[in-house]
Amino acid sequence: CPVDAILGASKQMHTVITAECTGCELCVAPCPVDCIIMLPLEHNPSQWQWAANND
Repeated sequence: CPVDAILGASKQMHTVITAECTGCELCVAPCPVDCIIMLPLEHNPSQWQWAANND
């Protein structure tokens, strides 16, 4: 995962940090047990994050 949204040890159950996941799907193909399912999310402006304006 390019943003480290997946935590876990080798041969152990892993956890996806959904708040960090970018939806790039790079984890789907290499998953050894084929248990990752990508679901579309409804776009909601209240979930958007804006960078602070430090001018």
